[in-house]
Amino acid sequence: MVNEKTLFNKYFREWKIHCANQEVRENPNKARDCEAYKKILGLGQNVLQFVPDIYHILGDPITYFIQEQGLPLLVRDIAGEKFAIPEEIKGNYLEIEEFTLGYIERYLQKNLNLHNHQQ
Repeated sequence: MVNEKTLFNKYFREWKIHCANQEVRENPNKARDCEAYKKILGLGQNVLQFVPDIYHILGDPITYFIQEQGLPLLVRDIAGEKFAIPEEIKGNYLEIEEFTLGYIERYLQKNLNLHNHQQ
């Protein structure tokens, strides 16, 4: 059986190919119009643990586009309204990255604590 991390990485690579399209980079919301993106969403909230790994990839302009534009959309689509970029940092990609990573860390800590209490 293939694990979630392997599937996430596979779908991320497919999503990256989709995001290479100039039309997508001109309208970041089009990053969502992709089977690979939908497959990532289909993996559920557990994939949030893999998002920080994507922020640590040094790479090409498409990876940077996904880091700056796509990952916040992905986290929002997974977490729902609980995740919202504050108005005062919109457009500042370093602060958005910090905010996104902080949200994921709190999310994982909360869920890890809930899991540990259930044992």
